[in-house]
Amino acid sequence: VPVTTQEAADMLYLKATNLQNSEEYDKATDEFEAFVGRYPNSNNADNAQVEIGNNYRIQGDYNKAISAYEMLLEKYPQSDVTDKALLGIGDSYLDLGERAKAIDTYQKLVDKYPYLNNEVAGEAQNRIDTLKEIEKYEEVIESGDQDIQDNAQYQIGTIYFSVFNDYDKAIGEFNKVVENYPQSELADDAMWMVGECYWAKAAYAPPRGETDEQQAFARVQYITDRYPQLAELDRYDT
Repeated sequence: VPVTTQEAADMLYLKATNLQNSEEYDKATDEFEAFVGRYPNSNNADNAQVEIGNNYRIQGDYNKAISAYEMLLEKYPQSDVTDKALLGIGDSYLDLGERAKAIDTYQKLVDKYPYLNNEVAGEAQNRIDTLKEIEKYEEVIESGDQDIQDNAQYQIGTIYFSVFNDYDKAIGEFNKVVENYPQSELADDAMWMVGECYWAKAAYAPPRGETDEQQAFARVQYITDRYPQLAELDRYDT
C-alpha cells in the first residue's frame, strides 16, 4: 500500500522526535530541518522549527539557535509556539552574555501580554526581575563594601544555579567567592555549590574527558575532608 504524504510526514517527524529524545541532537536537527524543507505547510512544521532552535541551544550554538527561532517567527507568525521561540531568543542572548538584548526580547513578550495572562510572558517577566536583581548585587560588589560583597557574589551564583539552571555560569560565580573572598564564611559553601553544579551537569551530560562526576567528586571530597561528619550523608556516598 503506497504511503500517503501525511503518513510520510508523520514518520519523518516521529523519527526526528525519537532522535531528540535519545539526545542525538545533531541527527535530530538534520531530520527536523529535512521535515521543514519537505513539508513546510505541515501542522508540525512550526513545532519542528522551534525544536531546531532548542537543539542548537542545547548544543551551545546560540547564534544558530537565534536564527532558527527567528525563522519560525518569520515563517509561522500565527503559530502557537511563537512565544516560546521569542523566549528562546532571549535565553540565547543571555547565554551569549548579551544581557541588554535578552531583556529587550523578554520585554517584547511582556508587552504582548501586559496582564501577564500567559505562562511564557510570566516567565519572561521573572527573567527580567531576576536579571535586575543580579545587577543590584553587581552594584554591591562594585561599591567596595567588603562586609557584604561576598554575600552578593554568592547570591549571583545561587541565581544562576537555581533560577536559570545555568550551571557553567554558576560555577564561575561561586568560584569568584572562593577566589576573591577566601576568608569569608561563604567560601566553603561556595565550594560545595560548585560540586552541586557539576553534580547537576552530570545528570544531563555524557561523560567525556574529566567527567562531571569526577569534578563533582573532587569538590565533595574537598568538603568532606574538612568536615568529616558530612560524609555520613547518603546522597554523597561517592
